[in-house]
Amino acid sequence: MMDYNSSACDNSNHSTDNDDITMQEIDDFNLRTNSNNSNNNNNKNDNDIINVEMDEENDNVEEEIYEDYEDDDFLELDPRFYECLYYREGQRYIINDILPNPLLIECFYFTIMMKNDDGVKFKSWSQYNQERLSLELVCRHWSQILKSTCRSLSMTKHNISSLSKSIMTFRNLRKIELVGGDYPDTIALQIGRLMQMSHPTLESIDFSMTNLTFKHMEMLSESLKMSSSANSIIKSLNFESNEIGDLGVKYICESIQYLTSLQSLDLQVCESADGLTHIGKLLETNNTITDLNWSYNLSDYSSMISLSDGLRVNSSVSKLSLRCCHIEGWGAFSLCDTLKLNQSLKYLDISENDLYDNGANSLSKNLNYSKLTHLDVSCNAITSEGLNPILNALCTNQTLTYIDLSSNLIESNSIIPMLSEFLKSNHFLQTLKLSNSNLTDSHMEFISNGLLFNKTLTTLDISKNNFHSIIPFISIITNNVTLKYLNLSKHKFKEYDLYNFIKYLLKIPFHEPMLLDNYIQNSIPNEKHQKLEEAHYNNIVKDVKHQLTFTNVTNSQMITSELKNRMMKILKSYGRSSKTKIKLQ
Repeated sequence: MMDYNSSACDNSNHSTDNDDITMQEIDDFNLRTNSNNSNNNNNKNDNDIINVEMDEENDNVEEEIYEDYEDDDFLELDPRFYECLYYREGQRYIINDILPNPLLIECFYFTIMMKNDDGVKFKSWSQYNQERLSLELVCRHWSQILKSTCRSLSMTKHNISSLSKSIMTFRNLRKIELVGGDYPDTIALQIGRLMQMSHPTLESIDFSMTNLTFKHMEMLSESLKMSSSANSIIKSLNFESNEIGDLGVKYICESIQYLTSLQSLDLQVCESADGLTHIGKLLETNNTITDLNWSYNLSDYSSMISLSDGLRVNSSVSKLSLRCCHIEGWGAFSLCDTLKLNQSLKYLDISENDLYDNGANSLSKNLNYSKLTHLDVSCNAITSEGLNPILNALCTNQTLTYIDLSSNLIESNSIIPMLSEFLKSNHFLQTLKLSNSNLTDSHMEFISNGLLFNKTLTTLDISKNNFHSIIPFISIITNNVTLKYLNLSKHKFKEYDLYNFIKYLLKIPFHEPMLLDNYIQNSIPNEKHQKLEEAHYNNIVKDVKHQLTFTNVTNSQMITSELKNRMMKILKSYGRSSKTKIKLQ
């Protein structure tokens, strides 16, 4: 998105009122500035100086604007293009004839930056600046073009007042982002006034990390209440990382009734402990919010009850994020019980909480009554006792396509046959994550057996576990044809196993002359070497059926440089022709 941070275009009022500036005006200006060369530094009027703030990061405009222009279009321009850059002609129609609007925007930035690759050409915008006219000739016209194409506007401490006053001239503005946290009072005042204007296209305002407090929330709330327009189309408000507290959340909830189109509300990390009480009451009557993010806020039992009560009657919220909210005990039970009644929720993130096995059991009992398609219960101290009921529910679940069970406390010696059964029975799940779950080779055997029959899973993340044997994985890539992404990073495979597993991934027969490796053969025990020879004679490698497009086999242990070089040689020789991309380090 293009960030309209420069003040240059907003100060086109320094130019003449006519859009067409004649050659006579150019000559008059040159005579005037030449006669004042010796006195320029002493005669500058502070009122006429406006700092031009250009950030290199803002040089990029929307990719969609340039989709019709290849790199060559910028290299093979009409020679008159460069005349336009210096504006000796001074006529607007020349620019219109030569350049399409997207290139005009690029030219504007090029003109500002062309004299110094590391800095700004114009340090000030003064009437005594000799080079000012070269930009001023087209500034008015380009200002209109920039404003008409601008979709995302970044406001800072230095430009928020001027941009707020001219906000209605940005006819296609979609998003405003507030940058910096040293002017919260100004933000509350100016954005409050701006929201009362009911901009016809503005959909999103990002207040994140601007040091707003409950007092500023009160100011914004009052501004919305004074607004007589019900035509606001604001769809997204982001208050992330502001210490607004419970009272600030209350003011926001009171304001939302005036935002009849609001769909997304981000309140994560807002230092609130009881704010869900107000959110729950809001959800009982609101029918527009679809995305609610309450992550990283403390939520006690009573506030979770209020949220659950709101969700039971709400029919609009489809995405709910409650990451790291210290949900436990009866609060977890109340939330999970809500899934039986709420039919609109599709995305639920309750990771990094304290569900434990009791919460997992409650979740499993209500899971198949919900319409969830995305569920994240990672990092909830769930053991195999709580995991089994969830896997059992997944056997018959027909809605979930994504589930994350990572970073839970599965015992290394536990036996979990449901890891196999649910993969055999489930025909809808596409993504399964069990990263950092203390899984061992015995657990992987169950997963491997289940994947022999599974026809829907495309993404499997089992990284950061205690896998030593490659046999279950060879079984997967030999028989499964649906997996596209496999993450095995931080495994504990031995070097020669990893070497040969890569051969399987790339579907390389073991008898390939260029791959005979004395180092590997000498390091393999006779018994294992014999098994690999048997695999060769049975043409197992030739029968590999996998359709993986990406595999992460980053080792948790250091690989010797010699073996690493040989692996890289294989990847270089066969990786280009293979559809599988392998991450080795």
